[in-house]
Amino acid sequence: MQLHSGYILAHSDMPGFNREEQCFIATLVSCHRKKLKPTSFPVFSLYPQRMLLKLIALLRLSVLFNTDRQPAMLLLNTQVKNDVLVLTLTPQGRENPMLTADLASEAKQLKKIGIALHFH
Repeated sequence: MQLHSGYILAHSDMPGFNREEQCFIATLVSCHRKKLKPTSFPVFSLYPQRMLLKLIALLRLSVLFNTDRQPAMLLLNTQVKNDVLVLTLTPQGRENPMLTADLASEAKQLKKIGIALHFH
């Protein structure tokens, strides 16, 4: 689904966006779930590649923590320094095996793009 959404954004008429901006948004949407394939990421002249990768990481974590899917507040604090994200979970978050498994899987995906994800 996310690849299809990215395709639609990449090939739609989007007044107000130049082609590179449109491609940037399409790339973000295409990468918001499932496996990351960094070799397929386009190179942009308007945006640093690290910006794209950091935005992908933040969007993916936002989807993972979507409160509509979660019964309680699970994230207490977020710290970011360079390419390291440290998440402090609430007690409910630490006790949620599905969340911790999702975060462990996400840490492996983000490692592919040079971003370390730690959670406790």
